[in-house]
Amino acid sequence: MIRSAVYLRQDIPCLSSQCLLEPQCHQRVKVESSLLSTDTPYYLIPDYSVALRYVELLEQEELTNIIFTETILQRVRSSF
Repeated sequence: MIRSAVYLRQDIPCLSSQCLLEPQCHQRVKVESSLLSTDTPYYLIPDYSVALRYVELLEQEELTNIIFTETILQRVRSSF
């Protein structure tokens, strides 16, 4: 299932080099991390159940463009 993202906060950049805004959102704010790759046409944002069940799979270097929300990271960490 593919869903569109809706960002409520305009001060948080998407960090995508495919950003459609002019100027791109990562150019309007100070960014200390790298941009998301443009090699694939998608980004994967796992929910809690996927992150918990497939944590070993999601850690593989071959998988790219995975975005973990802070909430999911905290919940997964507290589960172990």
